[in-house]
Amino acid sequence: MTRPADIFLRLRQRPALALASLVLAIAVVGALFLVERYSAARKQAAVAKDELSTFRTLEEGYIREKAGIEEALRKARSKADQQAVAVIERAADAVGARPSIAFIRQAGEEERLGYAVAKIDVRLERVDLNRIVNLLYHLERGGALIVTKEFSMRTRFDEPELYDVDLKLTHVRRKPDA
Repeated sequence: MTRPADIFLRLRQRPALALASLVLAIAVVGALFLVERYSAARKQAAVAKDELSTFRTLEEGYIREKAGIEEALRKARSKADQQAVAVIERAADAVGARPSIAFIRQAGEEERLGYAVAKIDVRLERVDLNRIVNLLYHLERGGALIVTKEFSMRTRFDEPELYDVDLKLTHVRRKPDA
C-alpha cells in the first residue's frame, strides 16, 4: 500500500514525472471546466431558440391583428358621407336580396372619438340561405365598416327553404366634420 507521503517523495526524486502529473491534472480540470461551459452554452442556446420561436409566433399574431385593425380603420375613414341605410341597401342590391327587406331602421347614432357609430336593425323576409350568406359577406367585407352584432334566422312554416332574418348591425364611419 502506498501512502501519500511516499507518492510525494517519488515525485520529488523525478521532477519530469511531477511536471507531467501536474500538467495532466491541469488538463483534466480544464477539460471538465470546458465541458461544463459547453453544456451551459448549449442549454442557453436552446432557451434562446425557444424564446425566438415564441417571439416569431407572437410577431405573426401581431402582424395579423395589426393588418385587421388597419383594414377596419381604413374602412371607417373612407367615404365618411355614406349613410348606414344606403350601404345596407347597396349590399342587398348586389346579392339580389332587396325585395326581401321588410325594414331597415336606424336605432340611433352616437359619437365616439371622432367616429359616428350607428346602430341599425334589419329584417329580411322570405330569403334563401345563399342570399343571406352573400349579404353578410358583402356587409362585413364591403367598403364600409359594418359589424354584425346579432343574427337571428327562422325558417318559414309555409316555405321551409326560405328564412326570416333579423340583424342588428353597427356602422362605424368618420364624422363628416372630423
